Amino acid sequence: MIGKILYINYETTPSGATVHRDRLYESLKALGAEVTLLSRPSKGGGEKQEQGWGFDAMKRWLYLRHTDWALALMIVKNLPRELWAFFRARPRVLFLNFTIHLSSIPLARLFGVPVILQIHAPPALHCQYAGLPLHWRTFWKLVERWALALADGIVVVSNTLKDYYTTQGVPAEKLLVVPNGVDLSRFRPGTDPARVVARYGLQGMTVLGYVGILDNWVRVDQLIRLVPRLSVVQQNLRLLIVGDGPLREEFQAAVRGLRVENRVIFTGFVPHEEIPEHIAAMDVALTPYRRVEVFYNSSMKLVEYMAMGRAIVAPRMGEIPDLIKDGENGLLYSPDDHDEMAQKIFALLKSPALRTILGLRAAQSIASRQWTWEANAREILTTIRDLTERRGEICFWR
Repeated sequence: MIGKILYINYETTPSGATVHRDRLYESLKALGAEVTLLSRPSKGGGEKQEQGWGFDAMKRWLYLRHTDWALALMIVKNLPRELWAFFRARPRVLFLNFTIHLSSIPLARLFGVPVILQIHAPPALHCQYAGLPLHWRTFWKLVERWALALADGIVVVSNTLKDYYTTQGVPAEKLLVVPNGVDLSRFRPGTDPARVVARYGLQGMTVLGYVGILDNWVRVDQLIRLVPRLSVVQQNLRLLIVGDGPLREEFQAAVRGLRVENRVIFTGFVPHEEIPEHIAAMDVALTPYRRVEVFYNSSMKLVEYMAMGRAIVAPRMGEIPDLIKDGENGLLYSPDDHDEMAQKIFALLKSPALRTILGLRAAQSIASRQWTWEANAREILTTIRDLTERRGEICFWR
């Protein structure tokens, strides 16, 4: 018997992180777990809704310009909410989406509640790669080590992230790898793209596509620069960019500079439930991540592309080569290699048959691996059950 689980996850901006939170929570509940979710309402409309002079815009400004103070204020602000959640839910397990928490972990220890951390990114690395000004880096690293030491179990999204933490001294047996998942009932081959095709005038076009946030993580600028070269080979080419983010205006300026406005389409924010039909409209799906020292991501967009049976071009780094075997179920290139990316895309543009066979194999490989939210929830519940059985009845409340 597991007992009540308190799941704390403060992700708000619509993204892969909020999809992960919602789908995992729904799957835990569907499997019969008694879960209380402490969160904040997701902000509809993505990054663009945070423009202007509202409260959200002020928080965004503080986070982008004074990240340390934003994180410190988050800790102080969340303490009363978490204390109240503990007394209300009376959990047997704390399942904590880890950013930086100085409040909920001591509360769990005070009440004798086991702690499982869920980690998508090391805070210091995330700030470094996202270009955020983290000045108290040593302090936050000490906070992270303290949290890792106090946690009873740690769920990470990739083997790369597991390796990263083991090199930091975290025992390997404390770490469980649970990657991002996909809902195979919604993301499946044969999805009708008619509405998206009509909305963006894609009839008779060959469509390259990208789904995701428009920020420093991705080389969407590289894709845009490829459009004039690729258009020589494929006259009816269109680049469909699905998503929003802080660099959207910069990318749109690049499109205007190259005078390819008629070939590049920015959809803006799209709700996750509409993503399948957008992917279905793509002939080639792209994940143009830039090169980083530790690519710790578990790419949700890549798994969704595969489940939809798309032909994929992706960089050869992190966990991606474990999913995509070059020439078997997709094509890989060296990260930030502009010319090799172009060659791989050229190969798919010239051969519809190759696109079909790679897409079919991609869908088969994801289905066989069962990278689903339900499978992820089962693994996490098994870990929680094992942990609570080892710990025994030590909670403050019985």
